[in-house]
Amino acid sequence: DALGGTQSKAAMRVVGLTGGIACGKSSVSSVAASLGLRIIDMDEIARRVVAPGLPGHRALVAAFGPSVLRADGSLDRAKVGKMAFSDRSKRKALNSATHRPMLIQLLAELGAALGANESAVLIDAPLLYETGLHWLCACVIVVRVAEVTQTARLRARDGFTAEEAAQRV
Repeated sequence: DALGGTQSKAAMRVVGLTGGIACGKSSVSSVAASLGLRIIDMDEIARRVVAPGLPGHRALVAAFGPSVLRADGSLDRAKVGKMAFSDRSKRKALNSATHRPMLIQLLAELGAALGANESAVLIDAPLLYETGLHWLCACVIVVRVAEVTQTARLRARDGFTAEEAAQRV
């Protein structure tokens, strides 16, 4: 190029995948992975950023109390989820503690994919639009099913009561 460096490579395409809980995002993500796409799973990143010793973990313990800790010091995600989905202020505390570290991790993973010359990556993010991550994406795949199907899947998969499933849908 004009600066004496190498020719720039084609841009990496970022595809977003979103949809409600129990809609089938994991199935779509598995198909994409089988086709060779690198998957960046925001749920998995959410679990990593609240590992014991990290700021997200400390913030959640401060907001939710020590009752959300397991014997090994890790978060009882089921307890945190139950509290967050039944109390708007707790949900806000959860989002406040996790969204910034998740964005930092996402950008690091996108950078790694770009550095590895990946032609495309898929960001699997249930809250893609709500968190503003859609602006990173060239296109977005939205997975939807009927609410009754979501509720039935949650009850079967996670053992939720009808009320707990309805809170998450």
